[in-house]
Amino acid sequence: MQRQTFAWGVILLFVLIGLLPIIVMVWNAFSGMDLQTLRSLFSQKEVYGSFVNSLLLSFVVALITTFSGMLLGVLFAKTDLATSRFFLSLLIVPLLIPPYIIALGWIDVIGVNSTFSSVLFGFGGTAWVLFSVYLPIPTVLTMVFLKQVAPDLEDAARLYTGDIGALRYISLPLIIPALVLSFLLVFILTFGEYSVANVLRYSVFPLESFVRFSAFYDFKAALMMALPMIVVAAGVLLVERVYLDKKLFKLKELERINIISLPKKYQIGFSIFVGLVILLIVVLPLLSLFLRITDFEVLLAAFAKAWMPLLHSFLYSFTGAALLTLFGFLSAYIIAYRVVPYWRFYDASIVFLLTLPATVLAIGLILLWNRPMLDVIYASALIVIFGYVGKYLAVAAKMSERKLLQIPPSMMEAAQISGANWFAVLRYILLPQSKKTLIAVFAVSFIFCFRESTITMLVYPPGYETLPVYIVTQMANGKPETIASLSAIIVLSIVVPFSILSRRRTA
Repeated sequence: MQRQTFAWGVILLFVLIGLLPIIVMVWNAFSGMDLQTLRSLFSQKEVYGSFVNSLLLSFVVALITTFSGMLLGVLFAKTDLATSRFFLSLLIVPLLIPPYIIALGWIDVIGVNSTFSSVLFGFGGTAWVLFSVYLPIPTVLTMVFLKQVAPDLEDAARLYTGDIGALRYISLPLIIPALVLSFLLVFILTFGEYSVANVLRYSVFPLESFVRFSAFYDFKAALMMALPMIVVAAGVLLVERVYLDKKLFKLKELERINIISLPKKYQIGFSIFVGLVILLIVVLPLLSLFLRITDFEVLLAAFAKAWMPLLHSFLYSFTGAALLTLFGFLSAYIIAYRVVPYWRFYDASIVFLLTLPATVLAIGLILLWNRPMLDVIYASALIVIFGYVGKYLAVAAKMSERKLLQIPPSMMEAAQISGANWFAVLRYILLPQSKKTLIAVFAVSFIFCFRESTITMLVYPPGYETLPVYIVTQMANGKPETIASLSAIIVLSIVVPFSILSRRRTA
């Protein structure tokens, strides 16, 4: 009984932080809605046109990214390519930083008034940048699930069809659910991302909603425009629940993994090709941005202006990551061991908030907490932290859940026979067994919080801005050298610690 009471307390806290803002927002949208206003709003070309743009952009980026990530994942996970670890570490960089940084780099590469600027500023450039940013997602998922395919199945197929045949007829068909998951993740992340489209002047639906809310103070229009985004997020969640819920196999450590040995000429050829791809999508835009920094004094001057937003970024990200690690582990415990009868609904709810565009969650937070008696939350950094926890709880919970499901039930049963209650099992068995996973959860949560700009842009109180938000505000009138220096600071602030942690983990 105590365990269920504790679980309901965790769920109630999640409802307060993440779900209640959406409920309040939907209630406000429907209570102030009339069909005439709704018809008038969505008959506007910029509104329905931006919605179509968002759907098309999301579909194209998700399709190309999933296919390309599958190819890279196969190459990195199933071959002995010597440079795979190095290439993967570079490929992940755009995912670690705010997406608009890559867009700024490409503006420096191509220029505003060059021959190719018409390609960059629009659908093509936006799709290319988002492809660069989200390519690591299907790549890593493909690698993870390929390494879960039973080697005995591959061995049997290799006797008749060889390595390529085993890959084609056994391994890849078995990871189709993972590829569908990659497609859905990239689709919904692209659909909710507007900072790249803002920089590259392409009209997308979340940007249109953001402008209506923050620039024109047209709250009714912003609320009504949030409803289609909720429908899209719910559709993605429905596909994930219906198609993927029982098809994604549990992750476990295998004793061996079949690796295809590449001849030397293929090692060289694949290394050159993948190296050129990464040079194009990662190194070139970032290097071009860094080269705009004329001297060290410009960098120091930028740091002198940005040290407080940078400090805010670290503090908020650390706090958010700590709460996500704790809250995610407890949520994973509730879901993995089905502590309450409605654990499926709780599981779906946290995933729903992840799929929901950040602008919708931010508007909900404002509507819920913007009250005189709640200034302790609305007028402080707490509202930013609440946004982080609500948005990214699913990431932390799913990582912890995978680990909990790998722990042998016999360990818990032995403890219970010895007289240990549920909290003792949680403290002395599940927590120690999950230590490495929790460190990884903290690191991933920190990165997601640090790079986040959409929620923070809408909800942060005066004087509480983070570095990603500060850079966005400087884009309007700031000098290119200053913006480049600020971009360099944010890239180094996250990439350097990530590189150090990766090296220590490898060692």
